Amino acid sequence: GGDMRHVIPHNLDVLESFTSSFVKTARRILKTQERVLPPDSTVRRLGLQERPTGLVVPLRDWSRVRSTLASLVRAAEASRESLLSLSPAEFERFMAGTFRSLGFAVEHTALTRDGGADLLCLRSEFGIPLRIAVEVKRYRTDRLIDVSLVRSFVGANQKFGADKLVFVTTSGFTKPALEYGTQYASNLLVLKDYEGIREWCREVRSKQGW
Repeated sequence: GGDMRHVIPHNLDVLESFTSSFVKTARRILKTQERVLPPDSTVRRLGLQERPTGLVVPLRDWSRVRSTLASLVRAAEASRESLLSLSPAEFERFMAGTFRSLGFAVEHTALTRDGGADLLCLRSEFGIPLRIAVEVKRYRTDRLIDVSLVRSFVGANQKFGADKLVFVTTSGFTKPALEYGTQYASNLLVLKDYEGIREWCREVRSKQGW
């Protein structure tokens, strides 16, 4: 060890003043948290945890999350099976990370919703806010998305008021679902199957240098 005299204040009054300032700052942060993060569900949804001090901090280190996401993006681009090996919740988190990497602010809605979108994605384009509602389904290739699911998703937009709706699946869509998407909601709705996910993965890898 080095000479601790250089890092420990000699004057106890200085130390007391420093400690008091720290406590005041912590209390101010706590009061702010109580105002903007009151429900436990909000803390969970944002991926935060409460420390013994009462301060709420990110649950996971972002650099580690980015590293994991980069690996998943590369695997997803190479093979559909890597996505099918994820749980539905893990696939939703993967898609949330993908949209974040494309420049969106992303909110999970699963803990509070009773129907409709899984993700709400927001970013500004040319100064105009763009709000996208995303529904994600991690389905096997033999389980296609039928038109009733697509209709329900479009109908739920009265709750979210999105500018664009994106339905994402690892499988595909039935013919009636595709017809509905192109004929009845083409200006609002985008249907993305695994090939669409691969395109996003390539875009993310190019944008992030992965």
